[in-house]
Amino acid sequence: MIFNIILVLFMIVLYFFVCASRRVSKQKKEKIFLKISFFIIFILMATRTFSTGTDTIMYVNKFASLSYSKWNSTIFGGYYEPLYVIFNILLSYISNNPRLLIVVISAFISYSFYKFIKENSENYLISVIMFICLLFFYGAMNTLRQYMAMSIVLLGFSFVKNKKLIPYVFTVIIASLFHSTALVGFLLYPLYNIKYTNFRIIIIFIAAFLTNRYVLLITNTIYKMMGKTNYYVNRVGMENIANLILMAVYLTIFLFSLYEVKKYKTNKKENDFYLYIFIMASAASLVAANMNVLSRITDYFACFSIICLPNIIEDNIKRKDTKFFVNGILVFALLTYSSVIIHFRPEWNTAYNYKSIITDREK
Repeated sequence: MIFNIILVLFMIVLYFFVCASRRVSKQKKEKIFLKISFFIIFILMATRTFSTGTDTIMYVNKFASLSYSKWNSTIFGGYYEPLYVIFNILLSYISNNPRLLIVVISAFISYSFYKFIKENSENYLISVIMFICLLFFYGAMNTLRQYMAMSIVLLGFSFVKNKKLIPYVFTVIIASLFHSTALVGFLLYPLYNIKYTNFRIIIIFIAAFLTNRYVLLITNTIYKMMGKTNYYVNRVGMENIANLILMAVYLTIFLFSLYEVKKYKTNKKENDFYLYIFIMASAASLVAANMNVLSRITDYFACFSIICLPNIIEDNIKRKDTKFFVNGILVFALLTYSSVIIHFRPEWNTAYNYKSIITDREK
């Protein structure tokens, strides 16, 4: 918890320190801040111990195995997607030290989120704080394949905005070859191009509720079509307060954003997409409440909130003092949320227990 608080406060101090200079424009200063902040994030991720994150050691061991077996390993079929296996094998020709895997993946994820924020956010500071406090920073040090897939989807978001369907479809397919959950990225294209209506929101929640009730039947059918065993059947029906809390968080963000959009009547197409993103994150969390592993699908929508919420605030609140107050409340709420979860529910993700090879000798 202390690490989380210090990191967020450091980013705030860094922002005001960088922006204090009068020799460069505000836009350039903010870009400098974003570069520095994600370079720091990359260093923290790349120098973490293998014990940081429940899944990290699993990926380290898999890399060691593939470094030895190379192309004799089974690339197609099994638990790991083929492109991730090929990626590991190719990387092992450079070095069989698993630290290389951690460094390269950390660099790719950090760059992807940096570029995503740089091209889409209207408030870099809030986006960076949301990246940390909504726990994406910690998730990126745990579920490596999924975050590689998410990063590829984020890099392809420019195709969505420019209505380039074929390149985006290709991007999502590539991402799914790192982690199959990336297929949910196909939903982003229609969401960006449809108008917001309350009726559609109701339909989304009805679909989420029905999926929650019949999640076992649905997942069994999907795995059967893929020719795989449903590895997660034993997780159905488990009580999952974490996803219910996530649903409440994103539903609150949605209601706030809807109020701001309706209050100021800002006629901007992206506002519809932002509202859909918050609702999809809430709905996916509702589904995952009955099958924890599906929370990974939530992340594909939730990660867009790091640009959607800052942009909602920037576009719809015109008075600077009001905007500063709202951002201040938001930062406090985010820091409180992340710190409470890290302190009281560290078992949800041991990546919260961050350790660095600089201060902790790796065993």
